[in-house]
Amino acid sequence: MQAKTGAAIALALIMIGLLLGLITGNMLLELRGAEEEPVAADLSALESGTKVPNQHFSVGRHVCLFDCGAISISPKSPRKVDFVLIPIVSEECLAEAGNNVGSKVAVVVYSRKFPLIDIVPKIRVVKESVRGMVMDANSPVLRPPLNELPRKLGRKSLDGIVFLEEDRKPERQPLWVAHLAGIGAFPLGVWLLVWAFRKDERELRASMEACGLVKPNPWRSLPGNQPGQ
Repeated sequence: MQAKTGAAIALALIMIGLLLGLITGNMLLELRGAEEEPVAADLSALESGTKVPNQHFSVGRHVCLFDCGAISISPKSPRKVDFVLIPIVSEECLAEAGNNVGSKVAVVVYSRKFPLIDIVPKIRVVKESVRGMVMDANSPVLRPPLNELPRKLGRKSLDGIVFLEEDRKPERQPLWVAHLAGIGAFPLGVWLLVWAFRKDERELRASMEACGLVKPNPWRSLPGNQPGQ
């Protein structure tokens, strides 16, 4: 292998190792404490200000406020949907709040179950349950549809709302594999980079000796010290 090729591969391994290690490490930290099975949450309690019991949680019977939700349209086609943001409330909350129900919303579901805009409901729908993982409200994935929600819900901000990524599970094993691969790639890249520099240095000195620019190194004649070895 040429020294320049080795150096290029080494730098690539170092960069990939760093990025992979940092990204997957951060994702594993986010999953810390998440239960394998979703923890049941009382939606009425969440609407009263109670915190979610776990990052991986589920709620029972609820009303989906599709009329107050937001849709992300695919740039490939005006009929294709990337995802839908669906505010949900308990039936008790809907009965008590009436037209002011948007201000009582505590959970918004991030759903990818509607591939076409034609099948996204335009009315309020009752569902028996929903489960998933808590999402970061500042995630760029949620924008720009996220910006429409305050107006549709009739509130100034989305403070206090939990975003639930529907059907997502805390899958740690693939992340650990990727994380360990990143950790392994970094030292391998460092070793290869050192090897490339040493090989390049030996080849440069050999050329200078051949041109008479420097005195020959007596140690170079020993086995294993020849350029390329």
